Amino acid sequence: MFVKLQRNSMKGFKTIKLLFSILFIGTMCASCSFDKNAATDLYSVIATLCKTDDGTWYFRDDTGITMQVSPAISFRDTYVDKRFYLEFSKLSNNSGNLDLTIQLYHIEQVIIQPVLDIYNQTQNDSIGCDPIDVYGLWASGHFINLMYDIYWEGNHAHYINLVRDINIADSIDNGIPVVFLELRHNARNEASLTNYSGLMSFDYSTLLPSFQNSDSIRFTISYKDYDREQKS
Repeated sequence: MFVKLQRNSMKGFKTIKLLFSILFIGTMCASCSFDKNAATDLYSVIATLCKTDDGTWYFRDDTGITMQVSPAISFRDTYVDKRFYLEFSKLSNNSGNLDLTIQLYHIEQVIIQPVLDIYNQTQNDSIGCDPIDVYGLWASGHFINLMYDIYWEGNHAHYINLVRDINIADSIDNGIPVVFLELRHNARNEASLTNYSGLMSFDYSTLLPSFQNSDSIRFTISYKDYDREQKS
Protein backbone atom coordinates (compact mmCIF):
# COMPACT_ATOMS: atom_id res chain seq x y z
CA MET A 1 0.00 0.00 0.00
CA PHE A 2 1.39 3.39 -1.00
CA VAL A 3 1.38 6.16 1.64
CA LYS A 4 1.17 9.74 0.38
CA LEU A 5 3.78 11.97 2.01
CA GLN A 6 3.22 15.53 3.14
CA ARG A 7 5.59 17.91 1.40
CA ASN A 8 8.81 18.61 3.34
CA SER A 9 8.18 15.59 5.57
CA MET A 10 10.64 13.16 4.00
CA LYS A 11 11.79 10.63 6.54
CA GLY A 12 15.52 10.96 5.87
CA PHE A 13 16.55 8.03 8.08
CA LYS A 14 20.13 8.17 9.27
CA THR A 15 22.36 5.72 7.48
CA ILE A 16 24.71 4.90 10.32
CA LYS A 17 26.63 1.74 9.50
CA LEU A 18 26.20 -0.97 12.09
CA LEU A 19 27.56 -4.47 12.37
CA PHE A 20 25.24 -7.10 10.93
CA SER A 21 24.26 -10.57 12.02
CA ILE A 22 20.94 -12.33 12.21
CA LEU A 23 19.98 -10.68 15.52
CA PHE A 24 21.72 -7.33 14.97
CA ILE A 25 20.44 -4.09 13.60
CA GLY A 26 22.00 -4.50 10.20
CA THR A 27 24.06 -2.22 8.05
CA MET A 28 21.79 0.21 6.24
CA CYS A 29 22.51 0.57 2.55
CA ALA A 30 23.69 3.99 1.45
CA SER A 31 20.74 6.32 0.85
CA CYS A 32 20.12 7.54 -2.66
CA SER A 33 18.45 10.95 -2.78
CA PHE A 34 17.46 13.25 -5.62
CA ASP A 35 16.07 16.80 -5.82
CA LYS A 36 13.18 16.90 -3.34
CA ASN A 37 11.90 20.31 -4.44
CA ALA A 38 9.93 19.10 -7.45
CA ALA A 39 6.28 20.16 -7.25
CA THR A 40 4.80 16.67 -7.43
CA ASP A 41 2.98 14.20 -5.20
CA LEU A 42 5.33 11.99 -3.21
CA TYR A 43 4.55 8.50 -1.93
CA SER A 44 6.27 5.93 0.27
CA VAL A 45 6.16 2.14 0.32
CA ILE A 46 8.18 -0.88 1.43
CA ALA A 47 8.95 -3.11 -1.54
CA THR A 48 11.12 -6.05 -2.60
CA LEU A 49 13.86 -5.62 -5.19
CA CYS A 50 13.49 -7.96 -8.20
CA LYS A 51 15.25 -8.56 -11.52
CA THR A 52 13.80 -9.83 -14.80
CA ASP A 53 15.51 -12.42 -16.99
CA ASP A 54 16.66 -9.65 -19.33
CA GLY A 55 18.33 -7.77 -16.46
CA THR A 56 15.67 -5.11 -15.76
CA TRP A 57 15.52 -4.04 -12.10
CA TYR A 58 12.14 -3.34 -10.51
CA PHE A 59 10.40 -3.24 -7.12
CA ARG A 60 7.32 -5.24 -6.03
CA ASP A 61 5.30 -4.08 -3.03
CA ASP A 62 3.48 -6.44 -0.67
CA THR A 63 0.23 -6.14 -2.66
CA GLY A 64 1.96 -7.25 -5.87
CA ILE A 65 2.26 -3.84 -7.58
CA THR A 66 5.47 -3.66 -9.63
CA MET A 67 7.50 -0.46 -10.17
CA GLN A 68 10.25 0.33 -12.64
CA VAL A 69 12.62 3.19 -11.76
CA SER A 70 13.40 6.02 -14.18
CA PRO A 71 16.18 6.96 -14.60
CA ALA A 72 17.26 3.32 -14.21
CA ILE A 73 19.47 2.29 -11.27
CA SER A 74 21.74 -0.75 -11.27
CA PHE A 75 22.06 -2.86 -8.11
CA ARG A 76 24.33 -5.68 -7.06
CA ASP A 77 22.76 -9.12 -7.49
CA THR A 78 23.18 -9.67 -3.73
CA TYR A 79 20.30 -7.22 -3.21
CA VAL A 80 17.76 -9.33 -5.12
CA ASP A 81 14.81 -10.23 -2.83
CA LYS A 82 15.90 -7.66 -0.23
CA ARG A 83 13.33 -5.18 1.10
CA PHE A 84 13.64 -1.41 0.66
CA TYR A 85 11.83 1.67 1.88
CA LEU A 86 11.11 3.94 -1.10
CA GLU A 87 9.98 7.55 -1.40
CA PHE A 88 8.98 8.36 -4.96
CA SER A 89 6.72 10.12 -7.43
CA LYS A 90 4.62 8.32 -10.04
CA LEU A 91 5.67 9.05 -13.62
CA SER A 92 3.29 6.83 -15.59
CA ASN A 93 1.23 3.65 -15.67
CA ASN A 94 2.83 0.93 -17.77
CA SER A 95 1.11 -1.17 -20.41
CA GLY A 96 3.77 -3.93 -20.32
CA ASN A 97 4.71 -6.46 -17.64
CA LEU A 98 5.35 -3.82 -14.94
CA ASP A 99 2.60 -1.66 -13.42
CA LEU A 100 4.27 1.71 -12.81
CA THR A 101 7.25 3.85 -13.73
CA ILE A 102 8.48 5.93 -10.79
CA GLN A 103 11.16 8.46 -9.93
CA LEU A 104 13.01 7.74 -6.69
CA TYR A 105 13.64 10.47 -4.13
CA HIS A 106 14.91 8.25 -1.31
CA ILE A 107 15.79 4.57 -0.98
CA GLU A 108 16.90 2.67 2.10
CA GLN A 109 17.34 -1.02 2.84
CA VAL A 110 14.96 -2.57 5.36
CA ILE A 111 16.44 -5.22 7.62
CA ILE A 112 14.38 -8.44 7.74
CA GLN A 113 14.17 -10.52 10.90
CA PRO A 114 12.10 -13.60 11.75
CA VAL A 115 9.69 -13.58 14.68
CA LEU A 116 11.62 -15.42 17.41
CA ASP A 117 10.14 -18.00 19.77
CA ILE A 118 11.22 -17.84 23.43
CA TYR A 119 11.25 -21.16 25.28
CA ASN A 120 12.88 -20.45 28.66
CA GLN A 121 14.01 -17.73 31.07
CA THR A 122 17.64 -17.85 29.96
CA GLN A 123 16.65 -17.13 26.39
CA ASN A 124 14.24 -14.45 27.59
CA ASP A 125 16.99 -12.66 29.53
CA SER A 126 19.38 -12.67 26.57
CA ILE A 127 16.82 -10.88 24.37
CA GLY A 128 16.99 -7.79 26.62
CA CYS A 129 14.32 -5.43 27.92
CA ASP A 130 15.66 -1.95 27.16
CA PRO A 131 13.28 0.79 25.98
CA ILE A 132 12.42 1.56 22.38
CA ASP A 133 10.19 4.25 20.89
CA VAL A 134 7.77 3.20 18.15
CA TYR A 135 6.32 5.67 15.65
CA GLY A 136 5.10 3.23 13.01
CA LEU A 137 3.91 -0.39 13.27
CA TRP A 138 1.82 -2.12 10.62
CA ALA A 139 1.38 -5.42 8.77
CA SER A 140 1.74 -5.94 5.02
CA GLY A 141 2.09 -9.22 3.16
CA HIS A 142 3.57 -11.64 5.71
CA PHE A 143 5.60 -8.91 7.44
CA ILE A 144 5.15 -6.72 10.49
CA ASN A 145 6.91 -3.43 9.71
CA LEU A 146 8.46 -1.22 12.37
CA MET A 147 9.64 2.40 12.41
CA TYR A 148 11.53 3.05 15.63
CA ASP A 149 13.85 5.34 17.62
CA ILE A 150 16.55 4.21 20.03
CA TYR A 151 19.44 5.91 21.82
CA TRP A 152 22.99 4.58 21.82
CA GLU A 153 26.69 5.42 22.15
CA GLY A 154 27.60 4.00 18.75
CA ASN A 155 30.22 1.53 19.95
CA HIS A 156 28.18 -1.67 19.69
CA ALA A 157 25.41 -3.02 17.50
CA HIS A 158 22.12 -3.32 19.37
CA TYR A 159 19.65 -6.21 19.29
CA ILE A 160 16.05 -5.55 18.21
CA ASN A 161 13.69 -8.52 18.02
CA LEU A 162 9.99 -9.30 17.82
CA VAL A 163 9.44 -12.31 20.04
CA ARG A 164 6.74 -14.79 20.95
CA ASP A 165 6.76 -16.47 24.34
CA ILE A 166 5.48 -19.98 23.66
CA ASN A 167 4.41 -20.25 27.32
CA ILE A 168 1.76 -17.57 26.71
CA ALA A 169 -1.26 -19.11 25.03
CA ASP A 170 -2.95 -17.46 22.07
CA SER A 171 -6.53 -16.34 22.63
CA ILE A 172 -9.65 -16.06 20.51
CA ASP A 173 -11.61 -12.81 20.11
CA ASN A 174 -14.91 -13.12 18.21
CA GLY A 175 -13.54 -16.14 16.39
CA ILE A 176 -10.24 -14.43 15.44
CA PRO A 177 -6.97 -15.85 16.84
CA VAL A 178 -4.98 -13.27 18.83
CA VAL A 179 -1.20 -13.76 18.96
CA PHE A 180 0.74 -11.97 21.72
CA LEU A 181 4.17 -10.63 20.71
CA GLU A 182 6.78 -8.45 22.40
CA LEU A 183 9.12 -5.94 20.78
CA ARG A 184 12.44 -6.24 22.61
CA HIS A 185 15.60 -4.11 22.55
CA ASN A 186 18.98 -5.05 24.00
CA ALA A 187 21.14 -1.90 24.22
CA ARG A 188 24.18 -3.94 25.33
CA ASN A 189 24.76 -1.61 28.30
CA GLU A 190 25.35 1.44 26.12
CA ALA A 191 24.44 4.89 27.44
CA SER A 192 21.53 6.75 25.81
CA LEU A 193 23.57 9.50 24.14
CA THR A 194 22.62 9.74 20.47
CA ASN A 195 19.28 9.24 18.74
CA TYR A 196 19.06 6.64 15.98
CA SER A 197 15.99 6.12 13.75
CA GLY A 198 15.50 2.88 11.87
CA LEU A 199 13.14 0.68 9.91
CA MET A 200 12.75 -3.11 10.09
CA SER A 201 10.42 -5.88 8.86
CA PHE A 202 9.66 -9.02 10.84
CA ASP A 203 8.62 -12.10 8.87
CA TYR A 204 5.74 -13.90 10.61
CA SER A 205 5.18 -16.53 7.90
CA THR A 206 6.39 -19.31 10.24
CA LEU A 207 3.34 -18.61 12.43
CA LEU A 208 0.82 -19.11 9.64
CA PRO A 209 0.65 -22.95 9.58
CA SER A 210 -0.81 -22.85 13.10
CA PHE A 211 -3.71 -20.71 11.86
CA GLN A 212 -4.35 -22.19 8.41
CA ASN A 213 -8.04 -22.68 9.23
CA SER A 214 -8.51 -18.98 10.09
CA ASP A 215 -9.37 -16.19 7.67
CA SER A 216 -7.39 -13.64 9.69
CA ILE A 217 -5.00 -13.23 12.62
CA ARG A 218 -4.78 -10.38 15.12
CA PHE A 219 -1.45 -9.43 16.68
CA THR A 220 -1.10 -7.72 20.04
CA ILE A 221 2.41 -6.26 20.35
CA SER A 222 3.77 -4.81 23.59
CA TYR A 223 6.96 -2.84 24.25
CA LYS A 224 8.52 -0.46 26.79
CA ASP A 225 9.21 3.12 25.68
CA TYR A 226 11.77 5.64 26.94
CA ASP A 227 9.22 7.06 29.37
CA ARG A 228 9.34 3.60 30.96
CA GLU A 229 5.70 3.05 30.06
CA GLN A 230 4.49 -0.34 28.87
CA LYS A 231 2.65 0.14 25.57
CA SER A 232 0.50 -2.30 23.61
